[in-house]
Amino acid sequence: MVSREEKLLWAYADLKGEARADAINAMWRRLMEEYPRVPLWPEGETPGYDPAIPHQLPPSLVLFPVKSSKPRGTVLVAPGGGYAIKAPFEGFAVAQRFNELGLNAAVLDYRVAPYRRMDALADAQRALRLLRYRAGEWGLDENHIGMGGFSAGGHLTGMAATHFDMGDPASSDPVERMTDRPDAAILCYGSFSQTTVPAGFGDSPFADGDRPEKIFMSPEKNLRHDGPPFFLWQTNGQDDPRHVLRLAVELTDRGIPFELHCFPMGNHGLGLADGENEAHVRIEHVMHWVELCAEWLESLGF
Repeated sequence: MVSREEKLLWAYADLKGEARADAINAMWRRLMEEYPRVPLWPEGETPGYDPAIPHQLPPSLVLFPVKSSKPRGTVLVAPGGGYAIKAPFEGFAVAQRFNELGLNAAVLDYRVAPYRRMDALADAQRALRLLRYRAGEWGLDENHIGMGGFSAGGHLTGMAATHFDMGDPASSDPVERMTDRPDAAILCYGSFSQTTVPAGFGDSPFADGDRPEKIFMSPEKNLRHDGPPFFLWQTNGQDDPRHVLRLAVELTDRGIPFELHCFPMGNHGLGLADGENEAHVRIEHVMHWVELCAEWLESLGF
């Protein structure tokens, strides 16, 4: 069994760099093996998956269904970790909290370094299609499949909410016929823009060879008029609020509904803000975010 200290990353405080990431990824793998995992692709068919990469299972999800007399909406939860690790306290505990508030949830085990962010995006898109395809079997409302994430998982959510399609009706794979458009996007202290917020003096976009990729990776530059509504929250104690405020401006310009909360206190990586996080921080005012989010989802029919 994975210990509580490991789940909250307290056990890795003395490790740095790659050694820390390797240890946490090994722990995450052990934790995933404690749950009934649903592979995103049939065995051996995950595009780009390399079994030689240590500590990373084929991408999958863990379903947390809620007891209900009728199909309810679902939130696909993407934990953060800088695309290098996945923090359990931003995944499993959050899914269980959504259950307590009457919603289905699923935790996404997406690929992290040395895989690229595009691999993580492919995992998120496939997971959304799979949840929609198997909604009837699992008692989910197929018209209310949302996604939410923290930090890098928030960025991944923003990517999924801006780079989506309606499915391929000609595909031989019935999962690929489903749309991967999330019906709601919940971005929790996500790292959004790689282009909008000013960089250091002397950094010119005209001399940046990586600018096209950065534009693609910046959700506020790729918003679509047919995209989902957004729920945005962060704390201003450590995170630069210009990221989320810029996104809010772009959502406003396009008439895309959103709800925004910028809490004046608190640090990055709070999760549920209940003290069960890497920083041992509990802030009751910030803890309300998940209840506000559940109320918002209910207003959308979840």
